[in-house]
Amino acid sequence: MTLLGLLLALTLTLGIGSGPVEAAAPPLALAPTLAPAPAPAPALATDLATSAGLPAGDLRSDPVGRQWLAHYLGGTSWESFGEGGVRAYSSSAYRADAARAARAATRALPEIATSLGISPGEILPLWILVSPRGEGFAREAPTWSSAIAQPEKRLVVLSGPSLRRTVMDLDETVAHEIAHLALRARIGEMGWVPRWFDEGLAMRLSGYNRWSDRLAGIGRGRLDLHELADMFPRDPGLARQAYVESEAAVRRLEERGPLAPLLDRLAAGADFEPAFAVVYGESFHDFAAEVAAEVPGVWRLLATVRGTMLLWAFGAALVVLGAWRVRLRNRRRLREWEAAESGVQAVEPQPGADAEPHVEPSEAGKEDRDIRSV
Repeated sequence: MTLLGLLLALTLTLGIGSGPVEAAAPPLALAPTLAPAPAPAPALATDLATSAGLPAGDLRSDPVGRQWLAHYLGGTSWESFGEGGVRAYSSSAYRADAARAARAATRALPEIATSLGISPGEILPLWILVSPRGEGFAREAPTWSSAIAQPEKRLVVLSGPSLRRTVMDLDETVAHEIAHLALRARIGEMGWVPRWFDEGLAMRLSGYNRWSDRLAGIGRGRLDLHELADMFPRDPGLARQAYVESEAAVRRLEERGPLAPLLDRLAAGADFEPAFAVVYGESFHDFAAEVAAEVPGVWRLLATVRGTMLLWAFGAALVVLGAWRVRLRNRRRLREWEAAESGVQAVEPQPGADAEPHVEPSEAGKEDRDIRSV
């Protein structure tokens, strides 16, 4: 079996094929291709900001907005991109990234809002800051984080260096953070969801489908949804496993039906676990056990002790073993060819010779008799 075939077999065995858990998971249910809704007019976005006690218009002309810019971007000179209710800001060093982020947010916002049953205007105004990371971002975000969202401020902060240093997809990252803002708008300021639900839903709405995370999170780690209610691990490896586990849990809920009934109860003020039990007919504890049982315990253990390292070590061992077997096979074939070639030469007559080329036994016997007679 080739290395690729063996890894594919492992993938299917562990259930990390088209989704983090099941090899034949359905397409994303909460990220359909929808006709974009028209964006609210700038005046409407300004009115919404004023009613919510948020900065209105250009952050550079608002006292609170200038505090945000100074905190996350540093300096005193900032550039603005976007229009209407979506604006992105950066220093001159990251102007191209800020312009891309503004376009990505404008594309993603209508689809995400419609998926959650709200209007895009309920998420506006939306501000995106592309930070050099040396400012407030570094103090507030884990070292592995590339972005943070602050729904109460309608604010998304992106790490400029991460945008350039990694192969992360900007559209997916922006959509992920907007999903956090949209969920808050959907359930209201008093509504609460566990962290795994918030992050898992954001991954689903952003169109997450990254093979590198699935392989890096092989086995999904020895994580339980109960452990991911309030925060994620700060360790990069465990955090990645937490994201994959959360996405798998929300996907499992989507397979049972729309999330709207649960979100409606949360928006009405219900606590998460009682609302979960009413909507899905089972306790959250039982659901968490089902999600954990999707992956065999031995693979979760391997992932906990650095599944990525073990995976690639295993792959490297397969490569070495394969090369060694090929070498042995080639050497065996070479010996067979040499033996076959030697056999043909042993019976091949010499050119121009009527007799066989080797010494006849009679000649050898004659030489022996001559020697004995001396």
